[in-house]
Amino acid sequence: MRPWCVVIAVSIARLATADPDDLKSAKAAYVEGSNHYDLREYAAAIDAFRRAYALDPKPLVLFDIAQSYRQLHDCDNARTFYRNYLRNEVEADNRAKVEGFIAEMDACVSAQAKPEPVDPSIRHAPAKTGLPVSVSPPSHALRYAGIVTGALGLIAVGAGVYFSVDANSRADEVAQTCAGGCNAADVADADRAGRTSSRNAVIGYVAGGALVAAGASLIGLSLTREDVAVAPTRGGVAIVGTVHF
Repeated sequence: MRPWCVVIAVSIARLATADPDDLKSAKAAYVEGSNHYDLREYAAAIDAFRRAYALDPKPLVLFDIAQSYRQLHDCDNARTFYRNYLRNEVEADNRAKVEGFIAEMDACVSAQAKPEPVDPSIRHAPAKTGLPVSVSPPSHALRYAGIVTGALGLIAVGAGVYFSVDANSRADEVAQTCAGGCNAADVADADRAGRTSSRNAVIGYVAGGALVAAGASLIGLSLTREDVAVAPTRGGVAIVGTVHF
């Protein structure tokens, strides 16, 4: 028997033993992959085509997987699946076209492996000893942020002062009410309000102090300037950075 007759016989035997449910699922997966491909959802198309091939290994599915990888610019995987397709589809009608794709992917893989050329127009100017090569100017944005943060801190401190005064006032109110004797119900509201004001005062002082400190730090940073100088040494260069306030 000739070899191609053996291939046909094997294919017929495979179809005879294939599970109808698997073939149905394979067809559904292939349709799903085709739909994803049409929508340019190539990664999802690859996943669906792979499931279809696992259930019904038709060579054409390998070609579709290769096409999907090519659209994703994954040249290495695309080249591999084009080759797998030609190996399984010996009498492929589109062999010449697929071989052209393989040559295209070979060039793509080679190009991706090469490092990007350095633009010769970008050069570092030689630095002279003691002269700065870069200076970072003061940041106006930091200064503005520091002023705003400090102002919010002062407002919070002012609120703390207000609540402190209110807490003391409530305490005096309770003391006057109970000067001649009282029960808890008589001063419950004043006592509760005093406790709330006292708590708010603490929050205002803590938050305000933190904001004022943060604002001062930001303003200080905004007033700094950093100079970087490069000086030659025996066997190399020394990079020296100086921060000015």
